Amino acid sequence: MRMKHKWIAAILAVVMVFAFALPVSAFENEDQTQLFEMLQSQTQQVTAPTVSQTGGEWLIIALARSGAPVPAGYYDTYYQNVEKKLRENDGVLSSTKNTEYSRVILALTAIGKDPRNVAGYDLTQPLADYDKTIRQGVNGAIFALIALNSGGYEMPKAAAGTRQATKEMYLSYILSAQNKDGGFGLAAGSASGVDLTAMAVQALAGMDDSAKAQKALQKALKYLGEQQTGEGGYRDYDGLNAESTAQVIIALRSSEDSWAEKEFPAGTEGMLDSLMGFAVSGKGFSHLRDPLRVDPFASEQGLLALTSEYRSRWGTACLYDMTDGFTPAFQDTVGDPNQGKIFSMAEKGIINGKATGIFDPTATMTRAEFATIVVRGLGLPVRQEPIFEDVRENDWFYGYAAAAYRAGIIKGVSATCFDPQGTITRQEALTMVARAAIREGAAGALPASETERVLAGLSDGSQVSDWARDSVALCLKTELAEPRADGTISPQERVRRSEIAGIIYNLYQKMEDGR
Repeated sequence: MRMKHKWIAAILAVVMVFAFALPVSAFENEDQTQLFEMLQSQTQQVTAPTVSQTGGEWLIIALARSGAPVPAGYYDTYYQNVEKKLRENDGVLSSTKNTEYSRVILALTAIGKDPRNVAGYDLTQPLADYDKTIRQGVNGAIFALIALNSGGYEMPKAAAGTRQATKEMYLSYILSAQNKDGGFGLAAGSASGVDLTAMAVQALAGMDDSAKAQKALQKALKYLGEQQTGEGGYRDYDGLNAESTAQVIIALRSSEDSWAEKEFPAGTEGMLDSLMGFAVSGKGFSHLRDPLRVDPFASEQGLLALTSEYRSRWGTACLYDMTDGFTPAFQDTVGDPNQGKIFSMAEKGIINGKATGIFDPTATMTRAEFATIVVRGLGLPVRQEPIFEDVRENDWFYGYAAAAYRAGIIKGVSATCFDPQGTITRQEALTMVARAAIREGAAGALPASETERVLAGLSDGSQVSDWARDSVALCLKTELAEPRADGTISPQERVRRSEIAGIIYNLYQKMEDGR
């Protein structure tokens, strides 16, 4: 169910600049900083998150899915508070609203906890009761689907005396409630509203194997496009507000190939601009612009929207697609220009941290480590065969080194030795990346004249070793890397872990674009 969002580049006109120096787009440089500042401010205000509409699940989801650093034990505190409430109430979160269970399922899944066994209770169980779930109307069915799809959860068996729900039943209920204008209201037959329609899109996006769901999705998106104001934001109930605009942003980042820019007069950049017009710098979001003051619910919904945008631009799974599990935040990458790329590669399991919450971005990387992440990035099968005398069968990198060698990506320092613990230089890293790019069809070899032209543009181009010149030039030409601001590449300097994450991210994206 992973959404790759290849359309994001065309729709948003985001120019991704792939570099060692790594200049970043306006979103990463400004809005991402505000996202993390606001999230930090929220954790200072909410020191003990618990089961709640505010100060609870939505904040936990935004924190976990953004990769933002959190205070020590923050998620544990939330989990313990969920357990406490369940024990105190004999496993009941709410006797009337099953969306309470859906919301908690989403938060627990976001932090890597299994909602099917919390203090001995299965929190997906209430969603098997169809009649109780739809008592809240369309909203109940919407969030039941989102919650169950978030971790790929199967529908549990309903309790005796209740009507057994299926995902198809919830989908049918949602579809039956769609109005002729494409929108959705609180209940079947009620007037369409932006918020409910955006939430319906979020649910329908997770049902991508249903033709009926996708048809309804298209109609709902058309409705949302028609409701966009000239300045890019959205009105619902009490006028232009942060929450409605936030829900539409989340909706659009929940789907792939499901809408066209022409449907939205002010585009998605207009939505982001509108949302940021409700921002209270470094603290949160206001519900309305007049007065402009931090509102807990608006803040959490706005942060979810920015997190959705952040994840989409870095090519990670959408906000509610958590089937690949939880990736802890790297506390030491805050402010690093490659932070988003590091998080993206870590979430895909391509690059690892040094320890929980620690990436060590300025450290160097060994030849064995680099070969491993290239193999993971390309998705090559690990090969269990002897290649080099200094790569032994019990070495953790044994299969990766063999795979990289057989794919023609790495070579030894001699006929029999790989030097796995040797640190890797920039020109060595770019040589391996160039070989991988050519192998995967993401780039083609340059003519000699072009190699010379590209390297002549570097103030230290003459320092590139003869054996690496073609590869370094190829990476620069294809924007897998860029010179530093001073026009240098420092080819023989040891490359840092942060830079390597950026290089591999660039390679991964080029491969995805070519598929």
